[in-house]
Amino acid sequence: MKQLLLLLFVAGTLVACKSNVAPEGEPTEISFDSLAFHPDITRRNTSRERIIRPKISPEEARGRFETDIAGLDINESDGSINIDRSEAGIRYTVRFVPNNPKLKPDTVGLLIAGLDYLDSIYVLARNRFRAFPIVNADRNYKASNGQAGLPRSMNGRFTGNFGFASALPPLLNDSLGIIDLKRAKDIILERRRTNSAFTNPLNLTVRYTLRDSVKNAVRDTILDRATSFAVVQNTISVQIYHYRFRNDIPAFVSDALRERRTFPRGRTENTPRTERPVILVVVDRD
Repeated sequence: MKQLLLLLFVAGTLVACKSNVAPEGEPTEISFDSLAFHPDITRRNTSRERIIRPKISPEEARGRFETDIAGLDINESDGSINIDRSEAGIRYTVRFVPNNPKLKPDTVGLLIAGLDYLDSIYVLARNRFRAFPIVNADRNYKASNGQAGLPRSMNGRFTGNFGFASALPPLLNDSLGIIDLKRAKDIILERRRTNSAFTNPLNLTVRYTLRDSVKNAVRDTILDRATSFAVVQNTISVQIYHYRFRNDIPAFVSDALRERRTFPRGRTENTPRTERPVILVVVDRD
């Protein structure tokens, strides 16, 4: 009799435990029409902003949308993305978290085509004289000659603005977008001589326009295929600091670099580009 009672007790315990285990959530799926988007110059000249919206399965699912890094102008409730207000040249991860606990979250990659620069320390004594634009968040992108940077066949047009006039030659290559950091140092030293209030940084606004074709398509690093676009236009804010030695770099600059060292840059707040510029630090020697 005792054995029977013990068996009944064990069986009842197992049934109770099983009833308390939550069933495995049903899958959800989010997707966009394409994983590669870009601001279009023809659209930017109108009052209409380019908005893209996700497809959700099941359609009745509701929840919130999250991104791994800032720079993507996304509506957290419906997942709509304003391309013209988002930072280009960055690979994002969008995550959908359903309100219904019986539904599983889902993630999707999103690449906004364009250019960016890598936040870094450039040591002139080590022959690090140039900052190359990075195409579609691909640090290993090579031009047709095997060198880093933008190929001439992409028909890039770059302009740089300091907000003041400089008698020195320009530091920005107008077709390749390469920033000459030795020239940047010269301009900073000139500013220090002519403006006693100037310290750091040198603020540079880079505007670029790319005209691409199927023949000279940019490789989409998410889809791993060539993706063509007619026109891409955007603006990048850059801050350039100069110090004689690496040890001269102040803590606030080092901290900002540490936050951005992972590419795409690590961000914790969804701030506009003008408030979160690229940081290039030029030092003469280690």
